[in-house]
Amino acid sequence: MPKRYPRVLIAGGGIGGLAAALALLRRGIDVDVYEQALVRYVIAREERTAKVVHGSAENMRRFQNRATAEPAGAQEYVDREWSEEREKSRYEWLFTYDVTAVPV
Repeated sequence: MPKRYPRVLIAGGGIGGLAAALALLRRGIDVDVYEQALVRYVIAREERTAKVVHGSAENMRRFQNRATAEPAGAQEYVDREWSEEREKSRYEWLFTYDVTAVPV
């Protein structure tokens, strides 16, 4: 029966942590490396992805609006939904998102 090693958790993905992980992997030991900066990145990415998904769902409701089938309803819809203020509230964050402001 082959010798089984426990799974090893290494906290920190710096040079020391990665060197230890490589040495253990070469000996056939399973390793998980956890890096705090990566966790922060994933959290920031999830928040931004959630904004995009929710924005897409809102756009679907806008574009499937039955009131836009008639010219009067379409004009009212365009005037209301595509005013400069409404556009900025929906899309401005896409252009002002600053990846360097996310703590790493």
